[in-house]
Parts: sequence; structure tokens; C-alpha cells
Amino acid sequence: MTARRTAPAFMGARKSKTPQGFTAALFGAPHGTPYPGIDNRIHQAAPDAFRLALKEDALWLDHWDFDIGGPLLGKGISLADLGNLATTPKQGAKNRKLIEACTRRILEAGAIPVMFGGDDSVPIPFI
Repeated sequence: MTARRTAPAFMGARKSKTPQGFTAALFGAPHGTPYPGIDNRIHQAAPDAFRLALKEDALWLDHWDFDIGGPLLGKGISLADLGNLATTPKQGAKNRKLIEACTRRILEAGAIPVMFGGDDSVPIPFI
């Protein structure tokens, strides 16, 4: 399901190959449907850019969050980081199937799916 991992797990999440037993599970989807004539290889780094940018914020997960009225990840909330899907810049149909399958797998496990993209087309099969 997921293959590539170059960054630490997102915000203190546990690296996992399965969403089973977690409240929420996130995954990266660098590529969706390519636009003709556009080089979209740069999107490969997007999911890990989120992980790296928020790495230090994981130290604050137990602190009060005024937007939600409690700790960001309170008691009973567990988060899995499933890594990045093995999407490719030019294979839109394959990418969409990977994103949809991963999302369904998370939902079937009873967890909340969270996805980091990539290009602007990755939400289509996610939704």
C-alpha cells in the first residue's frame, strides 16, 4: 500500500503499515492526475515537506489548543503514519486507484483518513 518514506512520521504519529487500531491514519499522495505538458515531478516532495515542517510541533501535542478546547491529540486519540503511496508523475489512473484504495482501507479499519498531497488533483479520488 505505501512504499516511500524519507521523512519522520507526522507530528509524533506512529509509523505503521496498517490503519488497524488507530483513531486516524494519514498517508502521502504525491501525484494524482497529470496535466498534459506539465512537469509535475516536484510534487513528489510535498507530503514529506509537511512532515518535516511540523516535526518540532510534535513536542507540543499535549499542550492546550484554544481552537479545540483541549490538547491537540488528547487521550484516546492515536495517529498512524502510513507513509507515501508509490504514485508516479505520469500514471493518473494508477495514482487515483492507489489513493482510493488506501482511503477505503483506512475507512474499513474504522479510522479517519488524512491525506497529504501533492498536486491539486489528489483530493478527487480521496473524496
